[in-house]
Amino acid sequence: VMSDELVLVGSPDQPRAEGPPVAVAERCGEPWVMRELGSGTRAVFEESLRERGLEPSRVMSMGSPEAVKRAVLAGAGLAAVSSLTVSAELDAGLLARLPVSDLELTRALHRIRLPHREHGPALSAFMALLGAAVGRMQA
Repeated sequence: VMSDELVLVGSPDQPRAEGPPVAVAERCGEPWVMRELGSGTRAVFEESLRERGLEPSRVMSMGSPEAVKRAVLAGAGLAAVSSLTVSAELDAGLLARLPVSDLELTRALHRIRLPHREHGPALSAFMALLGAAVGRMQA
């Protein structure tokens, strides 16, 4: 359907927030707020760190993107989250993007469905909404 970028975020008073990019290794010693084990977001982030021989030193796990955002807003640590889930908070200055020089995280978002099932009215309506939303985001 579209690509999604994972971004590192923290509180606006975080050292080097919105400043020049730093190496991701410089951030690994800080506390992290992540989705639960098995989450796709967490898996993409941790795999990217492992490829560099890194791992975050302290991790708090949360069960939803909203819980991760709220914990970061409260100053519990940094997070790697979908840019789609934090755009309003970044625009409002509630969260700050933490630029890194050596880590770009993108992933494909897919629309999947069972191939031999009929589209009911609810699924058809959802697919139309999804198509319209993706079109607005890409414009």
